[in-house]
Amino acid sequence: MSTNASETPSNQDAIRRLHDASGLTWRQVGQLFGLSANRPIAWSTGQPMTPAHAQRLASVDDAERAHN
Repeated sequence: MSTNASETPSNQDAIRRLHDASGLTWRQVGQLFGLSANRPIAWSTGQPMTPAHAQRLASVDDAERAHN
């Protein structure tokens, strides 16, 4: 089974980190991506993410890590 970059466990970890560290609700996290709360919740459980959303998440995660 092949795994592409948009489905790596690091995306799952990053979305959980974003939610936990930011104090944002899942709804607010979804709004960062122009989506409902259901999509980032699904990502946090390992559901696939589009490459565009994975890139945005990586940017947000990098910025959050640099801030801390």
